[in-house]
Amino acid sequence: MIPLRLLLLISGTLAMNCSNSDNTFYLNTTTGGISMVLKILQEKITIIDKPEDTLKCYWASSESYIDCTSMNVTSMNQTGCWTAQISLVNNSISKFIFNISSSTCEVTNCTETGINALLREIQDHPSEGPKKLRRILNIRNMCADLFKNNLTLRMMFIGVERVLIHSIMNISFTGESVYYDLRDLALTVFNLANLTSADDKMVHIKAPELLSENNSYISEIWIPIDALQKIPKGKRKVGVVTYKSPNQFLFKEELVRTMVMRIEVEGGRRLENLTTPLKMKFNLLDPIIPVNYHHTI
Repeated sequence: MIPLRLLLLISGTLAMNCSNSDNTFYLNTTTGGISMVLKILQEKITIIDKPEDTLKCYWASSESYIDCTSMNVTSMNQTGCWTAQISLVNNSISKFIFNISSSTCEVTNCTETGINALLREIQDHPSEGPKKLRRILNIRNMCADLFKNNLTLRMMFIGVERVLIHSIMNISFTGESVYYDLRDLALTVFNLANLTSADDKMVHIKAPELLSENNSYISEIWIPIDALQKIPKGKRKVGVVTYKSPNQFLFKEELVRTMVMRIEVEGGRRLENLTTPLKMKFNLLDPIIPVNYHHTI
């Protein structure tokens, strides 16, 4: 399943007026983005897709998450009412599944029960890590109010994200590193099998850059060799994540003055109880501190 973004350009027949007819959708492309209202068996699904903004979906007036399989699409620049072959697959309290053209779409109400089930399913089947990591980021963004007010789901999200990061780290690659840009976060997986080139008993790596942020300063990390030498050479991978926002890690009224980074070691190992401390160099995000100030720990 992939997000509905760009799948809204569906080949259909232009009608004069949608009124309250079933199997129709009103498409508006005049605002620089796409807004779409589908009517299926008296159910109304509204999708709003704006450039550089979060894709939003509403089932009636309730915030919802939508995911669709891929389909053959035809570019369509007209604003108006369109008919399409839409058939209902399933309609329950928390989930609405329908077929439109050659695609199957699932709409899930942003409730704790519905989203918990989605996250559990992804956690239990973490293959296709990059795709599913993007999917849980979409779930969180589209169900923003739910995650803002539900600490249990936020804790669960952090755990599922970690499972998917490790799934990505298990993907074979050539070279010293591989980079993933997922808009809300950036991930670089480093292959540290060769430690002979390390200087002063430390491995120096740079945190991944968030392309959307266009930061001039890139944080740096030094990992002590003694923390890696006990790990088998073929499993000596480290994943470093940088986040666009620290909000998923804030549970009370914490004040964050730095970019949030996450460091994971392949196999679920942890960098803890280190004989030689791990070192980090990063900017402090504080209006009273000069922009070019950085700090090392």
